[in-house]
Amino acid sequence: MMRFSKRNKYLLFALLTILNIIFRLPVTAHEIGVDSFFIHRLATSISTYGYAGWTVHPVSFTGLYPLSYASAYPFLLSGISQITGISVEYAILLSCILLGIFSVFFTFLFAKEVKNDDLFAFLVAFVFSLSPNFLRFTIWDATTRSLFMALLPLLLWALIKCWKSFSGKYVGIAIVAYVMLICSHRISLYIPLIFVAFIAAVILTFIYLKVKNSQIFSNSKVLNKLSYFIFPVAFLLLFFVQFSGIGFYDKWLPDFYVGYLFEGEETHIVALNIAADYFGKIGIILFFGVIGFFYFPKNVYNDFGKLFVCLSILTLTPFLVMEDYTPEVILPFLSILAVFGLISTYNVTKQRKKMALSILLICLVVSTGFSWYMLDHWNVYKSSMSDKTYATASFLGSEKANGTSVANSGLLSCQISAFSEKSCLPYGGRYAQVNSPEQLIYGSVKPDEVVTQPLSVSAIISNRRLFELISALPNAKNDWDNLLRSHYSTNKILRAKYDIQYAVEDLRLKGKYIHWRTYDSRLLVSLHESGNKIYDNSGVDIWYLN
Repeated sequence: MMRFSKRNKYLLFALLTILNIIFRLPVTAHEIGVDSFFIHRLATSISTYGYAGWTVHPVSFTGLYPLSYASAYPFLLSGISQITGISVEYAILLSCILLGIFSVFFTFLFAKEVKNDDLFAFLVAFVFSLSPNFLRFTIWDATTRSLFMALLPLLLWALIKCWKSFSGKYVGIAIVAYVMLICSHRISLYIPLIFVAFIAAVILTFIYLKVKNSQIFSNSKVLNKLSYFIFPVAFLLLFFVQFSGIGFYDKWLPDFYVGYLFEGEETHIVALNIAADYFGKIGIILFFGVIGFFYFPKNVYNDFGKLFVCLSILTLTPFLVMEDYTPEVILPFLSILAVFGLISTYNVTKQRKKMALSILLICLVVSTGFSWYMLDHWNVYKSSMSDKTYATASFLGSEKANGTSVANSGLLSCQISAFSEKSCLPYGGRYAQVNSPEQLIYGSVKPDEVVTQPLSVSAIISNRRLFELISALPNAKNDWDNLLRSHYSTNKILRAKYDIQYAVEDLRLKGKYIHWRTYDSRLLVSLHESGNKIYDNSGVDIWYLN
């Protein structure tokens, strides 16, 4: 067990904070990402109208209600922008830096409750805050996953503290953290699995405290010896449930038929691709997690924090194939395992102090370099908005341009709307949605028109909503599609429905529009012949629809 002096703790916190800030300093002219501009659009609407137009029901704040979205991050961004006087774009940058810093402290607290060792806790905070997956969501990107990932360790810490020293303070923190998480992202549907692990840890701890002094267990310490065997076997059994032929997994397994390193439909190929995917997202230091996997369960029943981590990993294991969300939830637990394996390796060589320290430093440097590599591999910085698009949005945001616009791609629409503070079709982000929050924000759907009924439990899992619409509402995606497919002189009724005054054309798709694949646009072709162009930016044009 290693304890640092206060001076050394402050120094390490300062260094880790500076490192997190450096990683998140902007290297592009504007924010990056895809979902970022959609969240930016929601935050901008709050600042513009003074309220979130999509919150027609309390469940709307969680994004589990029709025509809604998880609202914590848009409210946070709007609040930062209004309080500081900076634009929403720079509020996104500031929030990403702050989330990186907060994640260091929250993860440190969580890790310290799992193992009361300062070196261990600092290394877990290092691995978590600088992991490739967390970094890519917190580099000037407004994706709501970032807030969820930063707050999750706080909930885990509060749950362990509730067991170790039960008090209203820790219960209150756990409740607040949970409410924030369910309002941050729909990944919160995973949190009941963590609660199951917590309850199981409580029950097993009670049982262990009852039987550990009995004759059979006090002499042989069977329970703790069996833990070396039980947890790896349970992990493997739960992992291969994903290959059991259960229909639930049919949607997810094909994502791993082709991976970073392997290709094929055989079980071992898919398993290897899953492993490669998690190494890429958690970090190269996860290799030490293999060591931690076998040694971490030692005396697990004597330590509630360790038992909670083990059981949480087991409850999440059957969902590893769900690559869109599981890596974000399991990151703090795998960070614990990876660092435990690293510390175990360090302890083996600590008799030769220089060697042990060199191994530790090399691992941290390589881990940091790997994170940079993965960010480049994912082309994170190439998703920044161009200066031409920014200039186009500024033009549409001026007093010269009034009314709604229509764009020939969902991403362009988000970018235009976010920075012009005006409506632009299609709604719903890069991939146009049938029923999106913007329909409530911009008035094409009235709040009293949203009539719903509760979903069944099975339907909630598949639809990720608590309610379903039972009223016929305008279909914004189809309206956008029909608008772009028709001549500008024949779609006046549809244009009037959304008060559409302008068409914004990305010339890389000249005469076409994109929704999953590329289609011809009669609207744009007819506008090319009309002479109604009012803006030309050598890449993005604006046409006036009279």
